[in-house]
Amino acid sequence: LTIALFLMHPLIVKRSLSMFSCRNTGDKHPYLRSDHSVECWVGEHHSWAFGFALPCLIIWGLGIPGFWLWRIVMNRSQLHKLESKIRYGFLFTGYKEASSFWEISIVYRKVALAALVVFSAQWNIQVQALIGVGFILISLYVHEVQQPFERKQFNKLESLSLAVVACTLYGGLLYISESLSTSSKVVVFVVLLLFNFAF
Repeated sequence: LTIALFLMHPLIVKRSLSMFSCRNTGDKHPYLRSDHSVECWVGEHHSWAFGFALPCLIIWGLGIPGFWLWRIVMNRSQLHKLESKIRYGFLFTGYKEASSFWEISIVYRKVALAALVVFSAQWNIQVQALIGVGFILISLYVHEVQQPFERKQFNKLESLSLAVVACTLYGGLLYISESLSTSSKVVVFVVLLLFNFAF
């Protein structure tokens, strides 16, 4: 059951956040991005957003990982036992004992990043990308300080993955820049492609 909840968590958070993803149209009324026939913050949308999506975010997005975190912290001295490994081993196996909670922090990081994307949607793409780059760089710094994995290779791999994401977002900013020529954009695209492929 715990593994099923873990696998369902990203989908439920994404679906719940989509209820708050609105965009302004020419008549200045915000409409749901996933369904332009639904006007935001009125009628059924208001009921679904605050009566269903928001509780789902609180319970699933924050509550379920919080419960896992509580169980790990409360049973930290018992994590080496077989029963704990069977129930929650997929959450802490491979991490240092002092960082047994790290997988939960990654879950919260993903929730926070998804929320940033949704709630910054009213700003232009450049601002959104810069926020994303800043968030990823902070995550990279925290990871480098903590070094949560027992094996150095895994720490390096996680650092590299975060660096690739940050560089891809920044490269995307360069690609959509109007000041770059077409040939320069092609170079940026190829570099990003090779960078991600190499990773």
